[in-house]
Amino acid sequence: MSLVYIAGIDIGTTTAIVLIDENGNIVEKISSKNFSEIDIIKYLIEKKHVVLLATDKAKIPDKIKKISARLNIGIYAPSRDIPLDYKEKFYRDSELKNKLNNMHEMDAYIAAKYAYENIKDIIKKASKISKDEDEKTKILRLVFKEKKIDPKTAYEILHKIEEQSEKEIINKNKRGIKIKRNKRRYFDYILNITIKRKDLEEKIENLKKELIEKSKKISEYSEIIKILSKCILDNDFRNIIPKYSFVKQEKTHSERIFLDTLPDSYIYDYKEIYIPENLINNAKSYIKNGKIYIVKKYKDLKTFVKLEEVIELKEDKQDLKENIELLKKKIEEIIRKYRYK
Repeated sequence: MSLVYIAGIDIGTTTAIVLIDENGNIVEKISSKNFSEIDIIKYLIEKKHVVLLATDKAKIPDKIKKISARLNIGIYAPSRDIPLDYKEKFYRDSELKNKLNNMHEMDAYIAAKYAYENIKDIIKKASKISKDEDEKTKILRLVFKEKKIDPKTAYEILHKIEEQSEKEIINKNKRGIKIKRNKRRYFDYILNITIKRKDLEEKIENLKKELIEKSKKISEYSEIIKILSKCILDNDFRNIIPKYSFVKQEKTHSERIFLDTLPDSYIYDYKEIYIPENLINNAKSYIKNGKIYIVKKYKDLKTFVKLEEVIELKEDKQDLKENIELLKKKIEEIIRKYRYK
């Protein structure tokens, strides 16, 4: 059974074409200085199962665009020119060098191979639903040409066309004149409807995701409103503390803060600093005065928190005394050494 092909094309003074099959293997290659557009088209028409043209340039050469339009075959172009570091592994491949005649064929092969790596899963999907290589070729040509549809959708479109291929689709325009639509027009009609349907399905999915996200936010804010409402009714805001990031952002001041992020400088201005357990070890060194509290449990209210379980961090006086004594000894030692220099 024959396989479908990807045609890598390198356009230049010498033009090269390399065909690779759906397994990534080289099938055929050709290069010539006198390779006209017509010659390329004739060559590709003879290769019955070419489903995609490939270039290594992000900006598709005009010649390839014209060939694509004449053959009604899609083009794979990278989002940016295929980088040299990707190409070099092929340039160094001695086995590949023996199969290809020149650098033009090498670049054509790389273009085809790069495309293959990005579309091989699509080919596999088409293989599963097509009855033979001819049908697979039609499906893949439609997928790669239109780009917005998948193999399954392409299969459905092609079968609808086949069902209507012997019928004339009659429609009336605004003036009541009967118009006979040929097979091609019907194909375009079905294709446009299918693409619009796909676009609508994508929009619906995106809207669903957006709705879920917004529902979560509404739920979060509802909970915050509930907590704050209770505090207002009870006239009790002792455990409602602003976040440090919020205070800094708003350039305001509070005697108490919840340290939700590590500061970028020392903290002097707060009487009470509440620090979550996971930050306590890193945050202590930034705090120069004020009482420190370890927050074991709290509720996040976006710009504030509600404290639920807190313990005060008390310095061990004995440890502090020992540290002072140790520091004194070090200072005395430094002074002694300095005197005898």
